Amino acid sequence: MRSLWVFCFVWLLCISVEAAVSERREVEHPCFIATNTSKIEIRKIILTDAHTQVDAVMYGNPGEPLVLSSNTFLTAGKASFRLRETDKVSIDGLTEPDVIPESGHSYVTLSFDPVPRDTHEINLVEKDFNWKIWGIQLVDKEPYVYLPSFLESQSFGTDTELPTPVLKVGRNIINGYVLGYEPSMEIEMTLHLADWMFPEAWSKQVKILPDGAFHIETNLLTGTPARLQVNGASLNLLMMPGEEMMVYIHLPRLSMSGSEVLKKTFRNRQKAWYTGSCEALNTELATRGYPLELEAFLTSDEKAEMKEMSAEDYQASLVSLMDKKKNALTHDKKVSQTFRNYVMANWNVDLCRLLAQRGIVPDASDDFYSWYGYRYADYQDAVCKLREPSVLWKDITGARAVIQDCMKKKGLTSPDKKKLEEIQTTEVRNFTSERIKQVEVLVAREKAVKGHVVEHLDTLVQGADILPAILAAHRGQAVLLDFWATWCGPCKKSFTAMRPLKESLSGKDIVYIYLTGPTSPELVWRGAVSGMNGVHYRLSKPQWDYLCKSYGITGIPGYLVIGYDGKLLARYVGFPGVDVLQKDLLRAMGQ
Repeated sequence: MRSLWVFCFVWLLCISVEAAVSERREVEHPCFIATNTSKIEIRKIILTDAHTQVDAVMYGNPGEPLVLSSNTFLTAGKASFRLRETDKVSIDGLTEPDVIPESGHSYVTLSFDPVPRDTHEINLVEKDFNWKIWGIQLVDKEPYVYLPSFLESQSFGTDTELPTPVLKVGRNIINGYVLGYEPSMEIEMTLHLADWMFPEAWSKQVKILPDGAFHIETNLLTGTPARLQVNGASLNLLMMPGEEMMVYIHLPRLSMSGSEVLKKTFRNRQKAWYTGSCEALNTELATRGYPLELEAFLTSDEKAEMKEMSAEDYQASLVSLMDKKKNALTHDKKVSQTFRNYVMANWNVDLCRLLAQRGIVPDASDDFYSWYGYRYADYQDAVCKLREPSVLWKDITGARAVIQDCMKKKGLTSPDKKKLEEIQTTEVRNFTSERIKQVEVLVAREKAVKGHVVEHLDTLVQGADILPAILAAHRGQAVLLDFWATWCGPCKKSFTAMRPLKESLSGKDIVYIYLTGPTSPELVWRGAVSGMNGVHYRLSKPQWDYLCKSYGITGIPGYLVIGYDGKLLARYVGFPGVDVLQKDLLRAMGQ
């Protein structure tokens, strides 16, 4: 009898232990889709029936207090799970918080209301600071992203030589998709370009459409290294003038490659697929985990230590570091020779840049691919302070001055025109002229937003060239073309009806272009448009007749809605109403 009692007790104990274990689920280093903050990352999630524990790491400057808002939640669908208590972190600053130590990070524990154990994905939301992590996986897998079948079988292709570095003015086009993107995610995409015309890399914001598509057009002077940044993570790529590429970005992998917790796992995973220009190199750059700057190999303590070194010791340490990394790259059998050449060219230029900052004058000219160094312009600027610049770099410096003066003064002055003529390198002079046109376009846009702008379209512009000439200054904007006349009563009534709409959309990237023909007396027309914000054209009869016939404007008022990509989205004869135009204009912006 006693033996039976012992057996039953042990059996019940085992069941209790098993039940307790089954009530607890742990996810180590959970994957996620995207984040808009580098201030907090998740190391582990423990789900129980009592609470959900999040082991996190918070980043900041040493001495910065660890504080979170009570408006911090985990969310799953429409359900939310509030922050209950924390370790080390003060909620709303109501208690004295710990501070970030000298390391720049602190491990913390957060406790939330219990998330149902069958939940597969959650988000972390801190509303006061607007910190968000989307698509945190509660299973030991990457977030699912649909990858087109033709990409799944794509390889890096055959090893080819890097393009020969030459001066060649041309437009580079990038079309792409962000796979895994949802419009609710606050994703910012920025193209950082190592453009010689600016002392430092300059940037342009990139619009992402609801389906994840994006489009970038950039004028280049030569083959140009760039970084495509998506929130806190980025892709290195090489852009060539006059060429086009397509890129598919795996948002979760790219996001996780920028995470301190997950970067070791994902820095050598393929994060993007390219077709078109430099497809093999750019795809390899999106896969291999080699940084292009030498300081990326150094810890913050090592950087601080080297800063205190003499110039000779500093040079010796940097050269030793680069030799070590070059040796590893040389023996890495997974990479192509093209990739090696590109990465080593960047390291060579970066070494020269860093040494020039310490007054050591190196020479990167023996590297055939030195122009492809992301910091090449910075290197040349540093060297030019120590020795006589080359003719090319004198022209670059002169071109910079002209462009910057043009931006400051909102146009090209007579002295700047003379400086432009003095530039000896034809490609640099032509490229500078193109840049000045871009500045003039931006100035025209600014004027169109703030007030009315009267433009003149040369009568020699005819036929199919008319509309592109009118829209050229507004590439990337939504456009409403309004056909009207000074004698048209319904046209004037539509202007009054449109005022509230224009005010409500005043912060949007929309331009209003008003077109009239010769039946509107010029003096009357000029007086009428003086109080109408927008761009105004008085076309010749052939121009007016061609547009009306080509686009079916059989009466006025008439309207064409043009999307940010230059495509015609809608046409109306007669005023369609404010609600219709508002819907069309938002669609034209990609919203």
